[in-house]
Amino acid sequence: MSCNGRPPRIVVAGVAILSLALAGCGLFDDGADDAGSVPVWEVSLPEDVDPLSLVGFIEDRVVVKTTEGIWFGDASGDTDWQLIDFERYRDSDTDEILAGAIEVGIFQDQVTIAGHPVGVVGFSASGSEIFRLPMEDSRLVSAAMFQDSVVGISCLIEDERACSLEAFSGPSGTSLWRTPLELDTPILVAPANGPQSLRTQTQQIRTDSMTPSDVETVFVAGGSDNATVHGYSVADGAETAVFDTSYAQSQQLRPVGTNGLLEWSLPNDGCVVSLKAWDGATGETAWDLSLLNSATELANVSTTCAGHMVGPRVSQGHLITVDTEGRPTLTDPATGRAVWQGQAGDGLPVGYGAEVIVLATPDGDSDEVRGLDIGTGEELWTFTAPPVFTRGWPPMAVGATKFVFEHGDSESPAITVLDLRTGESATLENQTLVSVQGVSILTQSTNRVLRLYQW
Repeated sequence: MSCNGRPPRIVVAGVAILSLALAGCGLFDDGADDAGSVPVWEVSLPEDVDPLSLVGFIEDRVVVKTTEGIWFGDASGDTDWQLIDFERYRDSDTDEILAGAIEVGIFQDQVTIAGHPVGVVGFSASGSEIFRLPMEDSRLVSAAMFQDSVVGISCLIEDERACSLEAFSGPSGTSLWRTPLELDTPILVAPANGPQSLRTQTQQIRTDSMTPSDVETVFVAGGSDNATVHGYSVADGAETAVFDTSYAQSQQLRPVGTNGLLEWSLPNDGCVVSLKAWDGATGETAWDLSLLNSATELANVSTTCAGHMVGPRVSQGHLITVDTEGRPTLTDPATGRAVWQGQAGDGLPVGYGAEVIVLATPDGDSDEVRGLDIGTGEELWTFTAPPVFTRGWPPMAVGATKFVFEHGDSESPAITVLDLRTGESATLENQTLVSVQGVSILTQSTNRVLRLYQW
């Protein structure tokens, strides 16, 4: 019901639905610990609509990305929702639309989307199209959002080997610069700017995908096995560095800081991973070290290594690793030196925000989840969770103040929300996690109701 007892009507893609318009109904009293457990609004989903992530808020509008397009709706539920369908930008029947490959960002008071086949398009808070830059003779194969611009790799349709790195203004769509790429099958190395969890780096459900990154260098990998990396200035597209990665089978590349790039190898027979940091401004090695990558404590694996599952976590200027003795370690990404180290067996990092790292370790028939001060390593709280971390990695994400993870089964799923500062918990029954953005959590219930919570 709404604040006045009458549920407002909302129309999404031609389907009349009801919303619990609870925003402004006194839900956000700072003295109420369970205030966030009540949804700000909820929307019944049409059968053919599947939500992917919460983009964010502009003015009094909420923006949600789905497999079909972008939803714009009033956060109070008082006006009709509008669906911007990606299909409208299909130029031919041969174009394949992959919603996951279309990047979305909020610039000032508008939403900008970029990818194939849409090109680059900007929308106002009401969902009206402001500008469109169609890629007439080329394909925008990948893109990333930066503070004031969209940077992407475009390749000619008639010659996919002829590719360029291009930048467009996020607010206006104006072309800023274009740099030809002399690389085979170039790949844009995506930045990681927001809070991270293990889930976000291994299954590409990125809580930071809607947050433009504040970096100075963008990296492109290419050549044989993507072993050559070029760095380019985000400001003008000038090439800043060229270097060859050190490991024949580089497991993953991840930008760190404003100009850095991390590279780490596959684990050797002893489950040890080599990690190297490159300076994107000079192409020189900044530092290197070795990490333990054993999965013996988590994921119910006793004899194998964890691959990239327990690789370094990079976010908000922090680098979390597990050293060769099994100790969680906060590493300075600029120098590679340890800021603090925990004890062997303290657990493995499953997620962290700007001020707290979350560790998990098995404890009989349950998992012990602990929050540590990211600056000192001091334990802040503990929480006993179902054995979801030791029996397989659950969907999870980190917001501005919450660590969120799923448990239960397909018939009765549940979400636990832990406060990063205090460890206090709340449980959302019969719901699965869609995404977390800032203080907002987007879920989908078993009866296909989309719910937005705010803590």
